[in-house]
Amino acid sequence: MGVQLVNSHLTNKANDSNDLVELAQQIQMADTFVHATAKNKLTAIAEQIKALQEQAKNVLEEARLNSDLHHAACNMVKKPGAIYYLYKRPSGQKYLSLLSPQEWGSSCPHTFIGGYRLEVDQSWTPVENISEKDNESELMDKILHSGLALTNT
Repeated sequence: MGVQLVNSHLTNKANDSNDLVELAQQIQMADTFVHATAKNKLTAIAEQIKALQEQAKNVLEEARLNSDLHHAACNMVKKPGAIYYLYKRPSGQKYLSLLSPQEWGSSCPHTFIGGYRLEVDQSWTPVENISEKDNESELMDKILHSGLALTNT
């Protein structure tokens, strides 16, 4: 006679030889659920890692662009909020100008690369993204304002 795992008096069940089989099935089902739960959590973590890797890639690309623009030749003091236009000379030298290709007209002397606005934090926003950046900034200002209003009451 072996050791009884389930006390039939405490469970109000008659002693049955199927008790061990049921217990084994419950353990097996629990193991299956534990495995599925762990797998789902690991999948969620893997997706977060991929998203973070993509964000890191974007941060590095943005930093490279910002650095390139700050290192471009420029004969003026750069001011946040102003739009600058990047050109490339035949020698390969890149420089910033306040004149857009439209202002140059047909007499534009060098290859136009792109237009950028210098931000207060010294980052650069491509001209085609300015509207989106401004909308995002307005939304953040509203959130900050409403958050500050909540803390002041």
